[in-house]
Amino acid sequence: MTSKFETMGITFQNQAYSKEKAIESFKISCTICAKSGMRLECERCEIKQYHTMVLTAFDDNEQYNIIKAGNADGNTEKKKEEQQLSAIV
Repeated sequence: MTSKFETMGITFQNQAYSKEKAIESFKISCTICAKSGMRLECERCEIKQYHTMVLTAFDDNEQYNIIKAGNADGNTEKKKEEQQLSAIV
């Protein structure tokens, strides 16, 4: 069962506009948990599980933007290989 504290922590993860903000919010949640005596098991903490998903989404989005930027210039891997081969010949 999700506690009110975990629900609030997940809400802050949802509101994170960057990877750094998600990490900052997660650290705050961990500090509050430890200092208030909640002592949720980290492996079972829903905030931690959700935080992992949020970071994965930011990483995936970053990789997508890198690939998209490369393709926008017309520099696909196949074109690069063709250019290299034509330069050799």
